[in-house]
Amino acid sequence: MTDLAIKIISQLKKLPVMFLVIFTLYNINLREISSGDTLPSRYLPISIITGFNLDLDKFPYLYNTKTNSEYFYIQNSKGHWLSSYPVMPAILAVPVYIPAVIFNLTGDPRWVNLFSKFASSAIVSFSALFMFMTLKLIVSEDMALLISLIYAFATSNWSVASQGLWQHGPVELCLSIALYFLVKGDKESKWIYLASPFLSLAVATRMSTALIAGGLFLYVLVYHRKEIIKFSLSAIPVALLLFTYNLYYFGNLTGGNARLESKMLELKPIASVWTSNFLSGLAGLLISPSRGLLIFSPVLIFSFAGIYYIFKNGAAPLCKYLSVISILYILLFSFYTSWWGGHTYGYRYLIDIIPFLCIFISFAIERIMRSKQLKLLFMFLFCFSIFVQVIGFFNYPDTWNSIPTDVDIHPERVWDVTDNQIIRCLRNGGRLPEFFKPEFF
Repeated sequence: MTDLAIKIISQLKKLPVMFLVIFTLYNINLREISSGDTLPSRYLPISIITGFNLDLDKFPYLYNTKTNSEYFYIQNSKGHWLSSYPVMPAILAVPVYIPAVIFNLTGDPRWVNLFSKFASSAIVSFSALFMFMTLKLIVSEDMALLISLIYAFATSNWSVASQGLWQHGPVELCLSIALYFLVKGDKESKWIYLASPFLSLAVATRMSTALIAGGLFLYVLVYHRKEIIKFSLSAIPVALLLFTYNLYYFGNLTGGNARLESKMLELKPIASVWTSNFLSGLAGLLISPSRGLLIFSPVLIFSFAGIYYIFKNGAAPLCKYLSVISILYILLFSFYTSWWGGHTYGYRYLIDIIPFLCIFISFAIERIMRSKQLKLLFMFLFCFSIFVQVIGFFNYPDTWNSIPTDVDIHPERVWDVTDNQIIRCLRNGGRLPEFFKPEFF
């Protein structure tokens, strides 16, 4: 049995095998899991391939609906129906959609959903490979593999990011590639500038990551000043394309987000998008029974232990910057009035910084493995985190977000211990794959 385990582990260290295993496990539920937020990204790859454009004009059954008039996923501007969200996830998904277009499968929403699922799973699987490559530069190969498995299966990457074309998976891919070049650049500065275009792509995918890109720009300015010109120039092409698109179609730098947030204020009982009462959001994002990072992925408590050791032991400046950036990112969404992330499973808004949180574990892992008690606790929390993700992977969506009341109307429900989302999902049982359902849209 030990020899077999060693052989399996040795095979997993090969990048193609690792990708195949992760991608396969992400897809064994045979269904896409997301919400209306991903609807534009599911269909945009078809427009890109067949019409070489970024509009959804050919899909009136998407935008001429009561749901779209209420939630505004797709908006009309300059005579075209456009995604209210960034288009980068759809662009990254294009290669996966090519077979669907060739074999004329895009007329069936079930196939569209399934190919969007394949695309999102591939994106997150590739990000796991880059995490493994980066972690190998910091810890032993065995520990790098262990932490990469935490990244892939003990976090919302399994239950959320890999299951639908959200912005989070593409952001993680961009940030994991950027991390790889930044960590390599710590030893050889010539690699630093290669991180810049991927940070720029992360911002193009999700505007909130501008905080991350800005913090890392400051790091390069302070510690790799000779590379700052190349680092800055590398980001310009993506920035120009992004701002040109947003200015032309939406008249602002942030794209469709402004009108989307205006619509959100109409739907939810909130006075503004941001709030000064950040403590409830901070506590909710970290420890609430139905949204907390440390409830849905308790193994990540060791990420914060890693941050402690980073500052205690004087780790490389890059890791200190990443630590501060991660804390600021959590605080950013603590000030966001709808910090619970709408109808979702777990801590969706914090998925973006999972690559950083897993890097931090590498600074605590040796101490964990030297202590029998800590090692047992670590393995227990690792297994429990996987269990929670498996529940979401097979059983979500459930009824918790809307019954007995809508969580967007009564967000205090996220603190209900006796009726929390994990338990409700577990009780409701598994969901059938879309192709086994008579209704599918």
